[in-house]
Amino acid sequence: MLLAILLATANPLPQGEPGVAWAYTVRITGSARDCSYRLADAGLSLPQLRETLKHGYDAGKGAEILVGTATPARCVRMARRALRQAGFGQVRLKAESGAASR
Repeated sequence: MLLAILLATANPLPQGEPGVAWAYTVRITGSARDCSYRLADAGLSLPQLRETLKHGYDAGKGAEILVGTATPARCVRMARRALRQAGFGQVRLKAESGAASR
């Protein structure tokens, strides 16, 4: 149910919009109290994620946040905010493979 709500409230990209490359993926693990973020192969805390996004990432490219059925909404909000603050204009939520949406 949480996954369905998160995906329903995400800002969808209009179909057929050219030029958006979903180059970066943030995967969220952990619990609502202790969110952990994976960018590339590095496990990061929220402050580390914010700092990492400021250096060496092209904010002109899109970023997606992988969410599963147990992904805490709080962690998703914080990841989305970190990406937006780093200048990413295109941020979308994507269900992880094997995550069932209801």
